[in-house]
Amino acid sequence: MVGAVPNCFRLGEFCVEPAMRRISGRSGSVCVEPRVMDVLVALAHRAPAPMTREDLLDRVWGHAAVTDGVLTRCVSLLRYHLRGSRGTPPYIETLSKGGYRLAALITFPARPPPSSAERSEPVGQVAVGVLPFHSFSPDPADEHLADALTDLVIACLGGTPGLMVNSRTSSMCFKHSHLRLRNIAEKLHAGQIIEGSLLQLGGQVQIVAQLIDSKRDAHLWSHTYLRETRNLLFQMNDIARSIAHATCVALSAVEPPGFTRGAPFERGTNRAMCTACLAEVGMPL
Repeated sequence: MVGAVPNCFRLGEFCVEPAMRRISGRSGSVCVEPRVMDVLVALAHRAPAPMTREDLLDRVWGHAAVTDGVLTRCVSLLRYHLRGSRGTPPYIETLSKGGYRLAALITFPARPPPSSAERSEPVGQVAVGVLPFHSFSPDPADEHLADALTDLVIACLGGTPGLMVNSRTSSMCFKHSHLRLRNIAEKLHAGQIIEGSLLQLGGQVQIVAQLIDSKRDAHLWSHTYLRETRNLLFQMNDIARSIAHATCVALSAVEPPGFTRGAPFERGTNRAMCTACLAEVGMPL
């Protein structure tokens, strides 16, 4: 399997962030599949020396039974995402004896020890990751509702004193991910994870939300919401607020200094509304 993975490195005109599976260039950023990134990291570790197809298959997939076509697809995707400026030679060379080599200049920046502001949970803050809500609706068009709910929860939690929340871009990198929750939490630098699902059927919408302690893989809080689809936009905003406030209360048991139970309600929020939201999930203010 792929060994130690750098936080980031430069590949020609691109910036590669393996932990986020992100490749950024002049035309923007893109999140790639886990194995696609693993292939790129393996080639980067060996560069400028080449790697045979057999070495790559063993380094990335280990003893798993994988066909050559899987590796070919990964390399094709990398070539597509690593399209340089006009006239730039291909970033990945194919060797005549069946292997690959990174042809572009690779730079691994030396990073100083992280400051308190860069730690996974800075002093006085609790780090929470919000994963994309999964849609179980039979209609694929309802996928956008799950994504919208994810956005709403992140927005409701964002700006809460003593709380650090991942961005939507980081969250969506883990949509349909098969990584273990603990591994995702490590990549998001979060001690707690919010995840859930959405099901719309027969004029009703069911939303399941849960707050997980990533280190113990244990529930800190969970609740199921069942609402009519009338005024769906209002309902989803209301549920997102309820999830956010219930999360803040549940985290009072794991708060560091500076994260106070009353802090989330000191920014002009309607206290009566918060009380009603928390009462619905059985967590009085």
